Amino acid sequence: MQFTFPKATSEASIFLLKDSVLDCGKDQRHRWTCRIERETKNMEADYVKQFKSFCESDKQWRAREEFIIRNLENFQDDSEMDKLLALSMVWANHVFMGCRYSDELLGRVFTMAKGIQVEDAPHFTTRDEIMKRNQSN
Repeated sequence: MQFTFPKATSEASIFLLKDSVLDCGKDQRHRWTCRIERETKNMEADYVKQFKSFCESDKQWRAREEFIIRNLENFQDDSEMDKLLALSMVWANHVFMGCRYSDELLGRVFTMAKGIQVEDAPHFTTRDEIMKRNQSN
């Protein structure tokens, strides 16, 4: 993973863990590798928590947090991070509030969110769907 953590102590702990992996045997190496992955995920989650909006419910935040973490390695710079946060809001607004966006934009965020499971996501009916249903009656 190419993600750069903002805290020097976090980077240092990862480097120490990686050095330990190189010094151990094959069986131990797997355990250390798993530990590195867990530490990395914990640091990502801690870093991403700063982007939670005060108006987001826990359910909405968990889904958006997963979206951000899944795509974090593709958005490294500060300007790129702003794009990722904007895309995460587009996805969350569409899923939880029924906001509509261009097909191109929705296609991009759906690709980025592939595999994210949202429990009890609301279902929204568009005006066009209501009109079509009423015309067929």
